[in-house]
Amino acid sequence: MKKFCLIGLGTITKRYLKGIFESGICLLAVSDIDENAVSREYYSKYPFYSDYKEMISREHPDGVIISTPPKTHFEIASYCLENNVNVIIEKPVPFV
Repeated sequence: MKKFCLIGLGTITKRYLKGIFESGICLLAVSDIDENAVSREYYSKYPFYSDYKEMISREHPDGVIISTPPKTHFEIASYCLENNVNVIIEKPVPFV
């Protein structure tokens, strides 16, 4: 079973739970810069981090699902890939 973390807890991520469970992914933890993020309540049983870099360092996931505003995708994905963490991005990545 692959171990993943979720970065970004906006409105759409409340709909990810079913897909995560059905895909056989083990969700380790979640992260958002806003401690009161819209969908945080749906992930209340998972460890929460306000810093995705700290989450990756502590949780050692196989991959992450990036669900943040598009302008942040490149920076977050680059960091993850540099640290040998696979990436799923839910929207297109704008070029920097």
